[in-house]
Amino acid sequence: MFCVPFFVLCCLLFIHIVKSLSKATEISEKSCGKDSPFPKHPGIEQCCTLQGHERKLCLASLRYSADELPSLIEPTNEEICTEYTQYKKNYSVRYVYEFARRHRNIPAGFVLNATQHHVRMAKRCCHPAVKISCFLEERLQMGSANIFLRFLSNVCNNQVNLKSYKFGLSAYYGNLLGLSFENASAISSRFQSGLEKCCLQPQPECIIEELTSFQKVLCSESKLNAMSEDFRKCCRKPALDTLPCVDDLERQPRQHPHVADPVSSQLCEKVQPHGIDRYLFLIGVKHSSISLPVLTTVLNRIKTTVTACCSSADVTACLTQKESKLKKTTALLSKLDDTCSQYSKL
Repeated sequence: MFCVPFFVLCCLLFIHIVKSLSKATEISEKSCGKDSPFPKHPGIEQCCTLQGHERKLCLASLRYSADELPSLIEPTNEEICTEYTQYKKNYSVRYVYEFARRHRNIPAGFVLNATQHHVRMAKRCCHPAVKISCFLEERLQMGSANIFLRFLSNVCNNQVNLKSYKFGLSAYYGNLLGLSFENASAISSRFQSGLEKCCLQPQPECIIEELTSFQKVLCSESKLNAMSEDFRKCCRKPALDTLPCVDDLERQPRQHPHVADPVSSQLCEKVQPHGIDRYLFLIGVKHSSISLPVLTTVLNRIKTTVTACCSSADVTACLTQKESKLKKTTALLSKLDDTCSQYSKL
């Protein structure tokens, strides 16, 4: 899994403070010092046994370890003030580390901006005691930005970690907007290429430009007339508020051509372009209640099975052999969809 490099983020934080690219050696020394403000990172002890350029390269190769179940609970006002009071000198460094660990695939510039605001909030609201009204004012001020960051973190994590994300996106937009396979594929490719280009860039300008451009595509006049009032309300919001708003809209099952059962060897024929992609799309749009990561993961399993058969000597025999497995996989999707639909209603 690709994660934001520990050393790169520390460098960005330090560079942001001292405005100098010539401080890498000083940062590496600070990282390995006995009074280092950085939390103890797995592997850092080994790097610190090296010297000079080798140490910097080793630190740059460190990655954040993935939590099996990372906590999504935000600290309370009291917890923020307790930690701020205890670690006032190094509080910003500790916070940037923790925030980046939770949002490991977004541009580092967003991490630094969020850290600046959080530290300012702690400084303003924790002196001389916890001020509830102050925290409320600060949180309200950052409400929209925090919603966008959660959305960006989700889509960038999906882009980095899900092998067949574009197939899940295609089914998602086909379902949400009632689009054909061709139109849904075009719009999902547009969104996915922007994420691929910008999610792991250090500076936020790239992703802001891409998402602003995509909002214009998503909310074009040709689509708005056929969309629900809730969708049109989202499109009237500022560009970076539109996509999180659309992401929260409830999807409905769409009527599309019946999926062939059993799977036909025609999917593999070159005369039928995008046969497997279209097959995955038709399965995906029928299941409107499943989260995009789950849908993408299951579609990828189907894609892997069918693609392997398309490469075999006897395509029909292979698909016949895998028919039971494919039926179980689509049955799993239907069961998940029913369960998630009941959860949403109840």
